[in-house]
Amino acid sequence: MDSEAGFTVLEDEKRLFEPYFPSPQRYWTNPARAIEFEKACNEFWWVSAYVVKEICRKQAIYATDHLYSICQQEVLKVLAWQVSSDRGRVDIGKNYKYLFQYLPAEKEKEFSNLLDFASLDKITQSLFATMELFHQEAQILAQKMGFDYDMEVAEKMIEYAEERVKKFGNN
Repeated sequence: MDSEAGFTVLEDEKRLFEPYFPSPQRYWTNPARAIEFEKACNEFWWVSAYVVKEICRKQAIYATDHLYSICQQEVLKVLAWQVSSDRGRVDIGKNYKYLFQYLPAEKEKEFSNLLDFASLDKITQSLFATMELFHQEAQILAQKMGFDYDMEVAEKMIEYAEERVKKFGNN
């Protein structure tokens, strides 16, 4: 039941369910630990390679799914960690709905601009912009928190993406 926030049991005559009261604490974010940051970076860069592969294969649905549901979620996670590194534990809401209340307005606009997946060309543009944003924000967080950030991996992945898309195209 803990995985079902915001549900209401309409009828339970047999008392099959324990009373449940969802807690907003489930959406609170704490400052990142080094291992969490390392895992987020690893996930972002490896999955971005899958997105590149699917762009080159002209698989728009697969590319979009991995770009939004994994890569861009890692960007949001890093942004949330930046907020919590400044403010301590914060409520970012389900699906990061309160996150941008804590950030400058231009950060929400920058992230929103990543969300155009109308064509392979737009998906490709979104991928490169997402990679750049993650790279920038991860460096900021790493410096702020004293974490290691593998610049070499990041730069090699960006270079790989550029080379593959140039070689195999996206249209």
